[in-house]
Amino acid sequence: MKLKNILILAVCFIIAIICLGYVGIRSFTKNIYNSQNCEWANIDNIEMRSMVDVPKIESSECNYDTLSKTKKVLFVVDKELNTEDYIAKNKLQKLVSPESLSSFNLKPEEITPETFYIREKTTEWESYKIVLDSKSRKLWIELKYLD
Repeated sequence: MKLKNILILAVCFIIAIICLGYVGIRSFTKNIYNSQNCEWANIDNIEMRSMVDVPKIESSECNYDTLSKTKKVLFVVDKELNTEDYIAKNKLQKLVSPESLSSFNLKPEEITPETFYIREKTTEWESYKIVLDSKSRKLWIELKYLD
């Protein structure tokens, strides 16, 4: 009888640990998803919201406008990145309309449609635009929080 009680207690303890772990991981990922600033978990938040893989980078600049709830980030991607694979993996399309880049404040001479790739989407919770210049290895991401 004593062994049965110990086994039941051990199983309850294991289930409690698993539940606490699940709640902890879920809470942690929710915090990353809801983080809108440029400070904590910036890249993870961008990856979760825009479903893009941010590759190894050399540098980044990030600005968050609290009034419009918009984050704009510029990454300079590592030289080792295979841009053709990256474009295919992240479903980027060749730029058709340079006007769609107006929110990035690029000068017309900086835009070469042959090397620019884009993906944009609006969901219930966010609107995002991902732009890659395969020549300069610059990756721009604009993320507008709608929730």
